[in-house]
Amino acid sequence: KGHFGTNTKNNENESKNGAKRVACIGNSIQYFNDCPRLLENISNGNISNQDSCLRGGVSLINILKQGNGMRNKFRTANAIIKDESEQCKTVKYDIGAPSVQTLLCGENHCDEKNEEENSGLSWDFIIMNDHTQSLARLSSRLETIQTLCSDYVPMIRQCGGIPILLMTAAYRREGIMDSDDLGTFEEFSEKVEKGYIELANALSEVLPTLQRPRIAPVGMAYKQIYFEDKKQWERLYHDDHFHPSPHGTFLQACVLHFTIFGYIPDEKEILLQIEREKVDSSEGGIWLRARMMEPKGDRVQSRPDKDEALYLLDVAKRVCMEYNSNLDRPSK
Repeated sequence: KGHFGTNTKNNENESKNGAKRVACIGNSIQYFNDCPRLLENISNGNISNQDSCLRGGVSLINILKQGNGMRNKFRTANAIIKDESEQCKTVKYDIGAPSVQTLLCGENHCDEKNEEENSGLSWDFIIMNDHTQSLARLSSRLETIQTLCSDYVPMIRQCGGIPILLMTAAYRREGIMDSDDLGTFEEFSEKVEKGYIELANALSEVLPTLQRPRIAPVGMAYKQIYFEDKKQWERLYHDDHFHPSPHGTFLQACVLHFTIFGYIPDEKEILLQIEREKVDSSEGGIWLRARMMEPKGDRVQSRPDKDEALYLLDVAKRVCMEYNSNLDRPSK
């Protein structure tokens, strides 16, 4: 129904040099291994600015009420904001915007009745993920759709961004986190996919054509690997069976990149950065600027090697192109 087009036509929010401004709203699926900064890094300069409002364990409904939850998690060396002013002695950290409203609309929050007079911020794309179980269940799905259409849409319209709906992956272990009713990995995956499609269709009805939402089929990429290589599929998950490992976050970032730009990141540059990280992680690597990887105290997770990265890049490309084709949209 035309909610996943990968054509990136110019719009009034496009940066002068063609690079994109990307906002991220969601939970730990995005902040594990710092997906926002990873995506920015592998874009090779095609993302000029990214900011976020992230909070662990929340749905898109809850984060609208509770706001940013990264004050402690992103309190790391890589998150320190450099200030050349000698008068500034307080260390500041890049934890993202304090709220969804501030992220999308700036300090002066959007007024649905007065959108034109409140200029606010402008974004090219808004990456959004819901709690994985929320869109998989009919009751919470309907509530989420209602909230996005009533509360998010005025902000999305004002900032001008195209929503990128990050379709999350079903859990690796069946029944964890009170998900018994969602079935096997395959059944859970189908429910999540259906939820994101319904959400995209609902948003398409109330947003301007140029802001028609796109689905980033991350969960479908996980499912593709599930059928092709079970061991590699298992590597996509953190030890808790539902958060992404660095392998999973890399795949997620590649799918997001394709959804935004219509092509995967530069393979040669990715391999070069992986090689640099092997030599000296302080001098290079795709996670050089990550504010956090896995949470403190958790087992340090392995990262994709060159062969794995090439495979994950290929899966991202194949899944996005096939999904794009199935929705009867022209591929780039």
